[in-house]
Amino acid sequence: MNSRVHILIYWLLFLGTSVSAQCPDRNFFLKRMNYLRDSSKISSQDQIAILLPYVDSLNACSEKNDSIHAQLFRRIGALYYHQTDYIKALDYYGKYVNIVAENEGNPSVNIKILPGGYYWLSVIYDSLRMINEKWKALDNCARMAERTGVIDRSNLYALYSRMIYFIDIGDFYRCIDYAMRCETLGRNYAKANEGLEHTAGLEYMLASSLVKAQVLLITGDYVAAENILASKIDECKRVGAIGYLGIVYEQLAKLQKQKGNFEKAHYFLKNALKSYEKEKSAVSCKRVLKIIGSDIFISKNLFYGKLQPLMMGYIEEATLFGAAPKVTNVQVRNYLDQFLIEEGSQEEFLRKNGRLFKAGGKVIHITSY
Repeated sequence: MNSRVHILIYWLLFLGTSVSAQCPDRNFFLKRMNYLRDSSKISSQDQIAILLPYVDSLNACSEKNDSIHAQLFRRIGALYYHQTDYIKALDYYGKYVNIVAENEGNPSVNIKILPGGYYWLSVIYDSLRMINEKWKALDNCARMAERTGVIDRSNLYALYSRMIYFIDIGDFYRCIDYAMRCETLGRNYAKANEGLEHTAGLEYMLASSLVKAQVLLITGDYVAAENILASKIDECKRVGAIGYLGIVYEQLAKLQKQKGNFEKAHYFLKNALKSYEKEKSAVSCKRVLKIIGSDIFISKNLFYGKLQPLMMGYIEEATLFGAAPKVTNVQVRNYLDQFLIEEGSQEEFLRKNGRLFKAGGKVIHITSY
């Protein structure tokens, strides 16, 4: 007999005798459900087949709509989600959340699990592309967490997501509100935990601070933005948040650029580059190099004397000889060669993209003409 069928029959006939009774023994059922959850030998499909008969059985109990009933719906909903059957996952997980929300005064229902329930409901809504319902679930997650005093990753994520949403749509007032709430809870969560959870709290706290500073930069409150950013340098160094330190330096550079102080902006960008190099973040390093090359070196003619011979050589070949110009500078050509595998020529690549390169510790940006 197929082993999967054998397991299923075993559970339904030999361990499932209480299903046919009017109300199963609650402690025994809870242990059984936990065993299924922790078992690696029983597939999600088989677990659903085992658990579904208990829905009607528990509905017949005099004490229904309690934590056992809620956990059954949550487990079935999670199993359907694992199978990517999001419609059924939403049905059962929604019932789980409703039982908990509607029985707040019931001593057998733990209301503090509700924020996590709303979070997972938002995940299911997101999978179904039900965006308005997703945001409503995240708002409920944050609201219930604050009301019950729960701080965990679910409500930190809810606050963070709303913060990012509101800065994206330009609603800076609500963005700041969510950022302040997320920053406070992130700090408290870090203080209350160790290891990975401590780190997670710090990351939410720092990310919220940086978003606040970004809003202040956008709205022109440079003094307040600079105060926030300057205060985060030592904090990032103290907790070892090297990546966030790079972001702080980038934002300080942006602030200095907007104030017209390009030399100081260049100083902060170099510090940002050092942070990203320590973090080994190639994407961030490339972004900062591009800013240094295009915004600092070229746009304000800083160190232009080092660029002019290269630029003029490129322009002269294109204009005087009327042919595709060749890159004659050996350092430039050696740098560009690695990017030209799929390109028809160096010239085509230059015209289409432009490129940064470092030579002798200096950054040069080649633009297209």
